Amino acid sequence: MNKIEFGDLITLEDGKEYICFGLIEDHYVCLIRNIKNEKKDYLFAKQIIANGDLSLEIVEDEKTLNRLNDLFLKKYKGE
Repeated sequence: MNKIEFGDLITLEDGKEYICFGLIEDHYVCLIRNIKNEKKDYLFAKQIIANGDLSLEIVEDEKTLNRLNDLFLKKYKGE
């Protein structure tokens, strides 16, 4: 299985659909929902490929979230 690319549509285990809105470092993606009434409109996830299968690990650690958010802003907003 290939890694997620910018613009890919991803359906998580809970059935919610996200669009890959950014690639950070080698393993992380920023996923965004286009439903505005959701409590959380975007999230960061780590891509893990094991035995040819791709899985996503949602990032919940606040320190890692802050670091990824900073990297995302620098990469995509040119800061």
